[in-house]
Amino acid sequence: MKLYVAQQGSDAGPGTAARPFRSIGAALKRATRNATVVVGSGVYRESLGDVSQPVTIEAAPGATVWLSGADVVTGWSAVARGWVHHNWTTQFCHTCYDPRALDPLYPYAGYPDMAFVNGKALTQVGSVSALRAGTFYVDYGAHNLYVGTNPTGAVVEAATRVQAARFTGPAAGSVVRGIGFKDYAPDWNTNPYPAMVLDLAPKMTFDDDSFVGSASRGLSVYTSNVTVRDSAFLANGFTGFHANTADNLDFDGNVAAYNNTEKFFPGFSPVASVSGVKITSSYHVLVKGNIAEDNYANGIWFDVSSYQATVVDNFAQSNFRNGIYIEITGSAIVASNLSILNGQAGLKLSGATEARVYNNTLADNAEYQLSVHDDGRVNTNPQQIALGITWRTANNTFANNVLSAPRNGEIGPLVYTEDLDKPKNVDASTMVTAMVDDVFARSGPNRPTYLADWTRIAPLPLSKYATLAAFQAATGYEAGAIDYTNYTTSPIFVNEGLGNYSLQSGSRLIDSGLPLPADVAAAVGVPCCGAVNRGALVYPGHQ
Repeated sequence: MKLYVAQQGSDAGPGTAARPFRSIGAALKRATRNATVVVGSGVYRESLGDVSQPVTIEAAPGATVWLSGADVVTGWSAVARGWVHHNWTTQFCHTCYDPRALDPLYPYAGYPDMAFVNGKALTQVGSVSALRAGTFYVDYGAHNLYVGTNPTGAVVEAATRVQAARFTGPAAGSVVRGIGFKDYAPDWNTNPYPAMVLDLAPKMTFDDDSFVGSASRGLSVYTSNVTVRDSAFLANGFTGFHANTADNLDFDGNVAAYNNTEKFFPGFSPVASVSGVKITSSYHVLVKGNIAEDNYANGIWFDVSSYQATVVDNFAQSNFRNGIYIEITGSAIVASNLSILNGQAGLKLSGATEARVYNNTLADNAEYQLSVHDDGRVNTNPQQIALGITWRTANNTFANNVLSAPRNGEIGPLVYTEDLDKPKNVDASTMVTAMVDDVFARSGPNRPTYLADWTRIAPLPLSKYATLAAFQAATGYEAGAIDYTNYTTSPIFVNEGLGNYSLQSGSRLIDSGLPLPADVAAAVGVPCCGAVNRGALVYPGHQ
């Protein structure tokens, strides 16, 4: 069965190509199992509610389709500090968030209200007196909506819908293709409305979709065997893509950028979870060929007893915190990623067990290139412990990675290890059991001063190694490593300044790396099992 939807249609019609429906919701009500709903270009201001049978929702060939959670607002009157629209009756939950998730500088981040002038989001304030250009205020008691930007001659929109769609279990196997979702107002809380689109239906496919401007998350997946590919997660208020208990997830070829526009607190807290891509409690997940950039958060983040995560061929750039973060996760492959210009580390491991880290390029990150931590958390779940998900940082191995400091130095060493147990009880040699054929680059001996901080169990002091030779002699690690210091332009990359992190012609790094294990080579997509280049081999823009 194939049904059609178009802006010029009528919900009273039959939904044929000649006489399409006006709304996607009307088509879904008429759809039978495994029907296809073909949607023409336009903005559809509606909520689809629960989708409870298999269906394909796809854009017509060449069509640009948006589902919007906002309505156009007219009828404005000038007041002392801005403009007001009376009889505003839309109200959202103002308590559906954990206060610990907020930054005190942005106290209204947890409020889902949103307003836009000519497509540009306004910032919510807490009173009429705080209004100024670029802001808005909602007075629930008086039913007034205020904006501080002149609405005359402009298109003003405000969020009126919480969620675009929830795919329930009976909708298993559904497909959403070429559809955009924007400007819905889900809650920060994960129940019942955690995202613009919530997937509870296994074996779904999201293909070439866009999730833009949510008050909280773009897409949340809470089920298994889901594929998300070639989709965009842009400028969402909290997190772009979120998955929990999403075993066998395939997240491939997507872009997550400019997320956490509401400025939820991006640092350490008991409820920290803001990210471009956040995946928790999920087994056998593939994250491949994605771009995570300019998120006011971590870029790509695994957490909360995930297992057998494969994170390969990704590009993480200019994220506020870590480019790639593997936390309390067992048995990961982290290979052939390019992670650059992030605010903290290019790659951080914390509570990670048996991660195999091969051929990553970690360059120009502000604090560390590689950061490995243990923080004292210990898993008590016997089934997870039997799999090796211990929450202790142990048995992680590294080979063929390039660690290159920014030219003006960095806050910490290229390799930073830390045990936050009190007293310390995890030595760096327990966290990291092998390092070989990695590459270290510092433009000067003080940029940074130390190549590695190597934590020792108390009462032994933290060991700081200024040179590769000293690190090799003390640890026995890094046979075959290459060290560059005291240079004006990078001896490794073609042109960092222009974003070209390819290896220079004739580089010592070409064909000199340790051969990859067969499963790592297969995950990256390169031949096995001869010598390889060092650093990232495959990533977006460098296939």
